[in-house]
Amino acid sequence: MSNEKRLKSEKEFHNETFAKNTRSAAKKYYKSASESKGKYHSLIERDIKGKKVLEYGCGPGSSSFSLAKMGAKVTAIDISDVAIDQAREQAEEEGLDIEFYVMDAENLDFESNSFDVICGSGILHHLELGAAYKEISRTLKKDGRAIFFEPLGHNPIINLYRKLTPKMRTD
Repeated sequence: MSNEKRLKSEKEFHNETFAKNTRSAAKKYYKSASESKGKYHSLIERDIKGKKVLEYGCGPGSSSFSLAKMGAKVTAIDISDVAIDQAREQAEEEGLDIEFYVMDAENLDFESNSFDVICGSGILHHLELGAAYKEISRTLKKDGRAIFFEPLGHNPIINLYRKLTPKMRTD
């Protein structure tokens, strides 16, 4: 599949996912990773006040809201315009100053050395890693931190989840 077709497929899939709110049905599966996810959050939240943070694949805002409430200057991107619209609406309702953009994570529209922290959960496996790593490296400040939480392809629980929910993923 060409890169352009892959990106189009990802966008269509995630727009449909967020429009139908299919993630709520899968919450019980995500709970199995809660301890690891807690460690992920503690790494991001360490000394976060005043830091410039980029959240990759934010969906309807996952970590962006808590980081903004802790005093981080948050920018969040997602390929899904539906997710970004939902995130903007929620941020406005909560009075949070978060910049949300519909953007291709493999071709960022940010200056080099822009962010102290770049983070994301369950996003890298959707990307062409070489292109994504290049952009993360380019936009991360010299002493910055890149922190990502990803599913493990060889984990039996993850594989069971994938078998039970084939329509909840892209190819």
